Amino acid sequence: SESDKKTDEYKCQKHKDSAKQFYCKTCDELICQSCTVVEHAKPDRDITESEAAAEDFRETLTGTFAAINKDIKFIEVHLLDTDNTKKSFNENTVKARQEVQERAAEVIAKVKAEEKRILDDITTQEHKQNKHFDEHRKILSDLLQRKKHTLESAKDVTTNASVSNFLSLYPVIKEDIDNLNSHHPPKIQHKLWYLRFVKSQTADNVSFIGKVKQEGDEWELHHEFGKQGSGDGEFKSARGIAAATPDEIAVADWKNGRVVICNDQGPTGKFLAMGPNDVVAMSNQWVCADHGKVRVYQRDATLAYEFHTVLESEVGKTKVQLVSAAVLKNGNILVGDKKRMMLTEHKPGDGKLIHNKPVKIAPDWLAVMSNGWIVISDWDQGLVGIVDVSDGNPAPVTTIKPTINGQRVKYCNGVMSTNTGIFIAADTGLYTSGHIHQYDCTGHFVCCVVKGLYNPCGITLTADGQELAVADWHSVKIYHKV
Repeated sequence: SESDKKTDEYKCQKHKDSAKQFYCKTCDELICQSCTVVEHAKPDRDITESEAAAEDFRETLTGTFAAINKDIKFIEVHLLDTDNTKKSFNENTVKARQEVQERAAEVIAKVKAEEKRILDDITTQEHKQNKHFDEHRKILSDLLQRKKHTLESAKDVTTNASVSNFLSLYPVIKEDIDNLNSHHPPKIQHKLWYLRFVKSQTADNVSFIGKVKQEGDEWELHHEFGKQGSGDGEFKSARGIAAATPDEIAVADWKNGRVVICNDQGPTGKFLAMGPNDVVAMSNQWVCADHGKVRVYQRDATLAYEFHTVLESEVGKTKVQLVSAAVLKNGNILVGDKKRMMLTEHKPGDGKLIHNKPVKIAPDWLAVMSNGWIVISDWDQGLVGIVDVSDGNPAPVTTIKPTINGQRVKYCNGVMSTNTGIFIAADTGLYTSGHIHQYDCTGHFVCCVVKGLYNPCGITLTADGQELAVADWHSVKIYHKV
């Protein structure tokens, strides 16, 4: 049986039927009484009774259990940590994969949007310039036909008319010929129709796919009016400027406390009595940003309505400094509050507050791009920021830091946006150091448009888009394309 086998294991095989009641520690072996005097009789052998040896060894083993238990718990903790780490890793893997896909989708969407914008820009230029070509061709064709007809008529009369008929027709024909000889074919301005796509060498932002390059428009001074003072036709601080059809220019002169209504030749005699920082045209009205409120005037200089840029409960309690205004693509009014570093959006018609949009740079001047982005000029920092407000809160798109002669400008002033880019007035802090620079829609420098301005502030295009009007502190300068 099993018990017999176990009993046999403790019987000495060398000395039959002798029980193994001793233990040789030297040999690590159970032995019997006979073994102690035969095989294990040497003096160097450490022999003890089996029960004493067992007790001793039990104590020894028991002493090792704590360390082993500690190791077991340590391993169990590591095992749990491994499981948790694996779980966390797998969760992070899923999250990382999702974030990569979301970011890729976001970048792809931006690239597609930039692609669409560039292609739309090319299409716009294509239609615009083809229209110019067609108009130019029609002018040439009409002039050609008139000259051919006059020449044929003159030849016929000269060759075939009788003396009396010839002499009677001569003055008319001579006048026609002289008149046509003074009409020369108009020059085609190739440089204004220059267009090509330039691939970017970097991929640091959404515009990395490249840009459509056009030679910047060249402008020359066409007319200037105004001087320092408080009288008629004089300005103390021509800061804001706006243009409207058919031929009106409004200039905000805050030190003189008025908005002066002008045309491209000078003041018309009409003005709006207030302390304006900025003025912008909106349909048949002027929107004027005063220090503490916004006033909207009809074109005949009568007040249409006025509004505050804070809630009614905050009027008189919350300090504001309204320095700029613009009209959004949806027709809403945008006002820049330098005191609170805030853009406020208002409903036209009553000025009801729609949104507050906090910004990180001072909104000293504002412009709205064709895609709805907002251009913000910060006078103190000498920079211009472009922000996207499509989701309600302004998100930075890019920052423009103009330079003059390789050095950062000290002040950035008025800004405006057209279909071909952004225009920025800037200066070094010294009088007559003012420039107006043109940038493309992504903020890349195109060219210097105007130099030598006294202290350029607001800038705008006239209603027909052919002239550039500059509020140059004590005067207004009108430039046209050449």
